[in-house]
Amino acid sequence: MMETGTEPRILIAADDELLADLVEARLRIEGMSPTTCTSGREALAILASEQFDAVILDVMLEDTDRDQLISKIRAKAATNGLPVILLTPKQPPNAAVARSLTIGASQTVTNQTVTKPFIGQDLMRKLRLCLVKRSVVETEVAAKSIES
Repeated sequence: MMETGTEPRILIAADDELLADLVEARLRIEGMSPTTCTSGREALAILASEQFDAVILDVMLEDTDRDQLISKIRAKAATNGLPVILLTPKQPPNAAVARSLTIGASQTVTNQTVTKPFIGQDLMRKLRLCLVKRSVVETEVAAKSIES
C-alpha cells in the first residue's frame, strides 16, 4: 500500500547473491526501498511481518516450489494484491512458467516475467507499470468504498 511521496518497498527473493545485489542496487538507484531474502520460506515470513508494494521472485530458488509460493502470497488478504515479477531463465517461458503467471491473476493483479539476463531498464519498466496499476486499483477501490 504505497502512499504518495514514499519509496516503494520491494521484496527481492533470490538465492543468487550477485543477482540479488544487482537488483537491489538498481532499485536503490531508482529511489525504491528493497529488502532481500534468499528463500521462499524467508520471503513468506517477511511478507507476514512487513508491508511491501511488489515482489521480485527468482524462479530458480532452490528451496521453493514457485507455484506454491505464489499461491501462498495470493492466499493472504494482506498480500493477495501484490504484483509478483518472476525472473526466469533465458529460454522462452515454458508451460510451468506460464502456469505460474496465472496463479492468483485477475483483472486487478497480474504476475509478470523478466527473462535473465535482463537490462535493468526492462525490469524497472515492468515494475513501475505494476506499481502504477496497483495504485490505480487501490484508488478505485477506495473511491467505491467512499461512495457506498
